[in-house]
Amino acid sequence: MAIEFQAISTTLGVSYFDVVTYLIPKQCPHCYVWMIPSTIDAKQLSYDLHFDMNFLSHSCVGCRKNFVTTHFRKTSNNSITFHSVYPEMTNKAVPIIIAEFSPQFANIYRQAALAENLDQIELATTGYRMALEILVKDYLIAEFPELEEQIKYSSLHQCLTEYFKDISNSVAAHVVKSLSNDYVHYIKKHTHAGFEELKFYFEIFVNDIETKLKLKKPIIKKANMLSSMS
Repeated sequence: MAIEFQAISTTLGVSYFDVVTYLIPKQCPHCYVWMIPSTIDAKQLSYDLHFDMNFLSHSCVGCRKNFVTTHFRKTSNNSITFHSVYPEMTNKAVPIIIAEFSPQFANIYRQAALAENLDQIELATTGYRMALEILVKDYLIAEFPELEEQIKYSSLHQCLTEYFKDISNSVAAHVVKSLSNDYVHYIKKHTHAGFEELKFYFEIFVNDIETKLKLKKPIIKKANMLSSMS
């Protein structure tokens, strides 16, 4: 999942940094909340004859943790190129098309990612399962509005096996159901399914819905593109 960027300017009272614009991730690399961070410090280091390296320290307005971005700065014209972020961003970032389609999924997903980051596996597992149920039902209700009440009160397992047969004909739906029962119910029945297995199948369903949403977006036909270029 690609990292989304935002443009920021610093207000550190140091003209070297404050006069330029930097691109940084839209999401905190710790909690994955979409935020406009507070830039709290900046350092400059000469990289070679043509570039400086700028180091910016930011504070997330959500989890309050700090993270660092690095940027190449061309000495001849002060142009800035993003280089890296620490901690490194992973595929926990929510695709923008899914975040716009199901904001509730995105919110629960980020909370689950934060719990995982804090090594709170039980909370993370429950959160991912809840997020998947929200996304699946949001998608199905959009597809079949006449069945809204039925979909609302169906279990996640019922939704997956009935409407995602191309995937659930494999072990996927059973594993998701088993794992959710492991952590949501007091008595565990399926101890063989692990957290990494849950995430593996979770991502299969999320990626499938992301693909379906992309295919539904209007596209420009190749013929129209060619005619507009002529």
